[in-house]
Amino acid sequence: MKNIPRLHVALRRSRRTAIWFAAPTLATALLLWTLPWLWWALLIADLVLVVWACWMWRRLMPQGLPGGVEALTLSADRQLRLYFATGFAKKTAANASAPEDGPSAQVLDSTCLGDTFLTLVWRSEASHRLFRRKPSRTLFLLPDMMSADDWRRLRILLQHGRQTSPVQESGI
Repeated sequence: MKNIPRLHVALRRSRRTAIWFAAPTLATALLLWTLPWLWWALLIADLVLVVWACWMWRRLMPQGLPGGVEALTLSADRQLRLYFATGFAKKTAANASAPEDGPSAQVLDSTCLGDTFLTLVWRSEASHRLFRRKPSRTLFLLPDMMSADDWRRLRILLQHGRQTSPVQESGI
């Protein structure tokens, strides 16, 4: 079998993400005002909606934020290595390179591949030992977050990549 090289992608901020989050949030906030509630209850509902939208934004679109995903490396066996931002520093060619100390993760089958977006669902290899089940996390990616060639290669690796089975790893 041919050895497939790993794909390293440095993520950049997307201009379309505001539409993906602001339009449904605004539409929901306006629809809330059609309910027969008191005006102060509608304001509280809108405030809760805005707080929830901001929380989801930080959770799904963390590029450029401290602790957010700045780059990723994916191999053919769906092993993922994530590189997190340490501050609000602008990306340069120097900090977009692939360091070797990023945490390792496994891409899950619940990853959704589409033409206009993809949701990358992953579970960390070094996760919480207190929990029986390791929590999974999601990263929302749009085509304008990377070059067209990287977008195409990432989708191909996610679609055709295979996880190594536990039987193969144990040598049985």
